[in-house]
Amino acid sequence: MVYTPFNTYQSDFNLSVKDPYSTLHGQINNLERELSAARRKEEKLSQLLEEANQENEQLNEYIATIAHEMNNPLHIASSYINYLLKQDVELTPEIQQDYLTAATSGIKQAQVLLQDLLCDSQMLRQELDIDLKPVDLRLIVREVYKQFKLFCRISRLELVGSGLSGPACMTLGSANRLQQALYNLLTNAIKFSPKGGEIQLKLSLQDDNYLVEVIDQGPGLSPENRGRVFERRFQVKESSGIYHAGYGLGLSITMNLIELQGGSIGVESEPDRGSRFWFTLPAISQENEGF
Repeated sequence: MVYTPFNTYQSDFNLSVKDPYSTLHGQINNLERELSAARRKEEKLSQLLEEANQENEQLNEYIATIAHEMNNPLHIASSYINYLLKQDVELTPEIQQDYLTAATSGIKQAQVLLQDLLCDSQMLRQELDIDLKPVDLRLIVREVYKQFKLFCRISRLELVGSGLSGPACMTLGSANRLQQALYNLLTNAIKFSPKGGEIQLKLSLQDDNYLVEVIDQGPGLSPENRGRVFERRFQVKESSGIYHAGYGLGLSITMNLIELQGGSIGVESEPDRGSRFWFTLPAISQENEGF
């Protein structure tokens, strides 16, 4: 008979007692780790859901703003066209022409809003490209001036033009894109101008560049806003804390359009002293008489 020391039996007994508790302790630790990981996932999902809700809310506000911005010029265009179609109203040829010009301006503004949205999408994908051709900048500025002249009058504003007559001002660009840029600048000026105010649209020659200026008598810009006014989706807030309705794309798109056509753009403004937005484009093969 082999003698087994008592302490050996005691050691085996202790192991058999400890093993279940050790195993259970390990299982508890695993469960705690899994629960902790599940809580982290839940927190992450909650954060993503909150971000998605915020983005959805911003998108709804964005769509509502665009719808509002589209409705204004289309409503004006529709009103003038309906008035022209009335059988019991006699209008002189001059008034008919004015009404058609106002309706055309309203429709064009709605088209520019759609162009801005398309441009914004193309710029985000870095797909915006412009086919540059010789164009008469004076003709483009003069045409936009005519379309906005009556539109400003409707808004109880006076639009004053300078340098709109004379020889052709040839530059490399896109007539449609330059119209879009001018529409954005003038629409911005109308939005911020006080009733009874004056807006100036100027064309001049500086060295070898044509200079286009849009000057308003609005509230002006603080140094902080002036430095950010061309940022995408940036909305200018007045000192009173009021935001003006808009989608915050017009000026950033205008900057990109001008730069893609070889020009430069900028703004000069001070609080309570109005704003002067300007852009330049290189002159080509032009004697530049008439300035």
